[in-house]
Amino acid sequence: MNAFAAVPPTQLEIPPAKTPSPNTVFDMMLQRTGSYVVATRDGVSDQVILLANKIDRLFGDDRALDEYYNSSLKVTTSNLYNAKTGTNNFGVSTSLNLSLPNLRATEKAIQQYWTRKPNDPAGEQKITPEEFKEVNPWDFGSELGVRWVNPPSPFAKARANRNYLTGTVVHHLRLEYGWDSEYLWTSLASLTSDYAYNPYFLLRFVNRGDWAISDDIFRTAHGPSWIYTFEDRSLVSFDLRLGLRSYDNAIYTDVYSAGFKYRTGFKKVDWIFMEITPAYTWTYSSGFTPTPTINLTFDFIYGKKEQ
Repeated sequence: MNAFAAVPPTQLEIPPAKTPSPNTVFDMMLQRTGSYVVATRDGVSDQVILLANKIDRLFGDDRALDEYYNSSLKVTTSNLYNAKTGTNNFGVSTSLNLSLPNLRATEKAIQQYWTRKPNDPAGEQKITPEEFKEVNPWDFGSELGVRWVNPPSPFAKARANRNYLTGTVVHHLRLEYGWDSEYLWTSLASLTSDYAYNPYFLLRFVNRGDWAISDDIFRTAHGPSWIYTFEDRSLVSFDLRLGLRSYDNAIYTDVYSAGFKYRTGFKKVDWIFMEITPAYTWTYSSGFTPTPTINLTFDFIYGKKEQ
């Protein structure tokens, strides 16, 4: 028997519907909006981390060599053709990159995160800026090399790298100090900021400062690059740069440049990379008249990747 059957309908007490207060409604909307923004930010951040590291591997960037190889030997040959003067400048350099043990053991966690496969169940997890900073400590490396000019010019460098995540942009900070038989003591500081439009298209903004300590010359380079990757081991890049230089305690414009870069790795011989870079430069020394150049580069990278 139903317990409510004996009670007349008029005697049933039906609690009135509660109307959410304006503050409660606002809090609910704020929570939902916040969750959506966080999910979107984390998804894009995850995308830019993977794409930026893929691109730096293809470029054979020092940061990638430090972070993804136990140690590596890099041999670079380049031939720069100046269409204005009709001259070729051929050069060869070798460098040995030595990865030093990181001061924090959690570096391994972020490397495994970056190198995971997209269909890996672990790949479904997103990383927050707080987690990114926690598991992405400073990475230290050193480099010994020789530029095969006449006479040969040996050099040695020590550097520190760290990556930062702010919203949907990943920043790569690099600090370097070294000695060169031609330029003597030098230092470098650079901050590269990456934003991914999609899994293949990256916007990169470069800020770099080079200080020739012994010669007391300071140069900077600034500008964007639009980089598109395809076929897994190839990319194209359009680069704009502004170069500044110090002189007599003043900074002046030294060079402008605009270039197109095509770089590809050989599939069956995955340690060889070819790069073709046609460009226009406008330098202070030439009165800012345009100078067309084409640079052909081959990189040979030998090394054991970290597990």
